[in-house]
Amino acid sequence: MSPRGTLVGVPPTHPSSTAPLERARRVLAETFGHAEFRPAQARVVEAVLRGRDVLAVLPTGAGKSVCFQVPALLRPRATVVVSPLLSLMDDQVTRARARGIAARAWTSASSAAEVAACRRELASGALSLLYVSPERLAQPGARAALRRGAPSALVVDEAHCVSEWGHDFRPSYLGIAASHRAIDAPPLSALTATATAETRRDIEGLLGMRRPIRILVPVDRPNLRWDVVRVARMAAAFRAVRRALDEGPGGGRGAALVYVPTRVTSARAAVALSRLGIAAAPYHAGLPVARRRRTQEAFLSGRLRVVCATSAFGMGIDHPHIRSVVHL
Repeated sequence: MSPRGTLVGVPPTHPSSTAPLERARRVLAETFGHAEFRPAQARVVEAVLRGRDVLAVLPTGAGKSVCFQVPALLRPRATVVVSPLLSLMDDQVTRARARGIAARAWTSASSAAEVAACRRELASGALSLLYVSPERLAQPGARAALRRGAPSALVVDEAHCVSEWGHDFRPSYLGIAASHRAIDAPPLSALTATATAETRRDIEGLLGMRRPIRILVPVDRPNLRWDVVRVARMAAAFRAVRRALDEGPGGGRGAALVYVPTRVTSARAAVALSRLGIAAAPYHAGLPVARRRRTQEAFLSGRLRVVCATSAFGMGIDHPHIRSVVHL
């Protein structure tokens, strides 16, 4: 498979598509500081700007967020982004605002004033990006506000969750298609870093995508290394984690994520690693939102080296200095 990706259903660029893509390149340079799109990014952006439904499978680090953020800045109304995790939405909004993009998240942690601002800016067209969870999207009040705001596009980020979580863990993912219709069915994009052929079919069917353009890039990452260490007791596991962090990529200095199965283990692992001399903090859905945000900010800024997390953290987090991921 070509490293430029597999394109299904996209005809060659024609003159009428050149001008929008040129405007997108100017936005990319002025807002994101990049002179040119990566090949797959350019194809996604072109298809999105033509108003097509798009399914894009791009590997981690390929710049998926640019594929919907740049078009969002070229549209008159907000682009609504369905995202699975509070931590991911916070990260995306913080980074977008730092670039001068009008972005907000409408979540369970939003204050009354923040919700009012979302509604007001949606209605006035002042908002470029609005991040919501699938549960929020399903609420009648949110749907009504979105319909009045006439969003230019709907994006499902980390779209594999539609297939992997929708059937049992988070059934609200199965309601995205109905929510899409309820807000007058703007163009729909689904992006993920990982999806088998079966998962892609599931995504397209469950979202009700209309003749989607599919842009698929191989996910092979030759720079990744896998190691498995067997231990007899939890104390030995924590010492093995410390060795992995001290001896792994980054020479003992790179950031790391330690994934654990339960909230209790999240706290235990953070305490154990701290006692072993590694700055670590827990992260799970049972912690107060303010504490989770402080942990995430410290991690992204480099003040905290390790987050010991359940699956509530990490999906899509943009941290350039992560060198190790440990599954405990």
